[in-house]
Amino acid sequence: MGDTPEHLKSTRFQPGHAPTPGAGRKRSKPISDAYLRMLSMPLPAKICKALDVRLGSTYLEGMTEVHFRTCLRSNEVGVHARRELADRVQGKSAVSFELHHEEQYEICVVFEQPVRRCVEGTKAIVRQLPASEDEASSEPSES
Repeated sequence: MGDTPEHLKSTRFQPGHAPTPGAGRKRSKPISDAYLRMLSMPLPAKICKALDVRLGSTYLEGMTEVHFRTCLRSNEVGVHARRELADRVQGKSAVSFELHHEEQYEICVVFEQPVRRCVEGTKAIVRQLPASEDEASSEPSES
């Protein structure tokens, strides 16, 4: 790439400057927007009384109250509600596992950007290991 011609230098993108803020397609989420509006609305007095919450409580406050009460149950529903609450407050627990085997293995987990690799040729040859030694002697070997 060569140098930018003089007459185009003034129109180049300037770092740190968004030429058209807010440009692009608007992301519409009508269901989410409706839910958010509803959560902030006050509960009807009849529901407030049934849930035993203060008058003027919002749907969000009513749902939170019901969920916390559900967490106090000593059945399977309560267990699931407590797990949901813990996941929301503290984040999901890390998954751990143990391997029991006579041989020892080292497992290394690396998080990085994937690297694009080109494979030469149009076909990849995949060989399957034979199930027994008899099959191994009957099949020709590829080099």
